Amino acid sequence: MKRYLEVNSNKILENLYLFIIGFITFYYCLGSIAEIFTEELFESAQLMEVDKRFITDNGKTIEFRNLEEVKWNEQYNIFLKWYPSFQKLGDTLSYILSLISFGVLGALVKILAYQYNFKKGLEKRKIYLGPVLGGLLGFMILVLADFLPEFRLESGDKKFYFTFAFIAGMFSEKFFEWLRKKVDDFLKIETNQ
Repeated sequence: MKRYLEVNSNKILENLYLFIIGFITFYYCLGSIAEIFTEELFESAQLMEVDKRFITDNGKTIEFRNLEEVKWNEQYNIFLKWYPSFQKLGDTLSYILSLISFGVLGALVKILAYQYNFKKGLEKRKIYLGPVLGGLLGFMILVLADFLPEFRLESGDKKFYFTFAFIAGMFSEKFFEWLRKKVDDFLKIETNQ
């Protein structure tokens, strides 16, 4: 009986861990997607012809370029209401957090797909380390974007990087195993010389 309770409590902790990590990650991923849509709405408003609009808000009159910019402002205020951390953290930190979140989400999808397909649990190491490796690989996408000219960030490429971080998170364990083997091979070559 004691062994049964111990196993079940471990399962409960693992599921609670996955739920909490999944909830936080999903929140930031949705926020990142909402931010992309908000930015696209602003960009489309800037491309439309000028048709000045004035809105009074809390006694202040605000001038907008056109009706689309008014719609953008409404959407942006809703976005900030649900995701205030994106404004508080600033563009760079919220972008890094978004990449990490998509990497973690990819790792969580892989863990859940494995558990669903094989109807058995994973090793504790894979459950706890998988999201961490996925987040780390998501962050490494930013490093790739900065150091490789082919991966330079341009307007509208956030979708690509978020997708890339998500897919990388799904294969993070295999990537780090491959990297470990390469480092081991390199160290063997260095010690032989």
